[in-house]
Amino acid sequence: VAIFWLTEALPLAVSALLPAFMFPLFGIMESKEVASAYFKDFHLLLIGVICLATSIEKWNFHKRVALRMVMLVGVNPAWLTLGFMVSCAFLSMWLSNTSAAAMVMPIVEAVAQQIIRAEAEADALEMSCSNGSINPALELDGRHAVQFLSLPALTLQHSKHHKVKLNG
Repeated sequence: VAIFWLTEALPLAVSALLPAFMFPLFGIMESKEVASAYFKDFHLLLIGVICLATSIEKWNFHKRVALRMVMLVGVNPAWLTLGFMVSCAFLSMWLSNTSAAAMVMPIVEAVAQQIIRAEAEADALEMSCSNGSINPALELDGRHAVQFLSLPALTLQHSKHHKVKLNG
């Protein structure tokens, strides 16, 4: 098993589970003893919390928590760090430190992705304004205002005797 582990001839997960099958098969240990070594209370707790963290991420609960935390502490990096520390410390009162970190990581990732997305949007807006492709001053409700130079010449009948011609 040590040779498989060092050379990675088999994937590490397979190499790690080999003793669970080989020890009872060759009579080195009973299966009850091997199972108790593999499944300690801490390991089950860790598996449960990782499953909980995965479900939190699947149902986007982490985004809601991240939004609430940003609303409470603001976007200052120092305050965000304090918010993550307090939430992780709160979870650590009832869970192991590893489990608390596993649950806080999706929240940290959601906030980091939102910050990166906001910076990219700000950079894109700055670039589009600097090269003249978009003028935010001419936008109305997300639509570009009509440019009067591109309108065709219109002729309106004002009265029977006068014609008014509108050029864009």
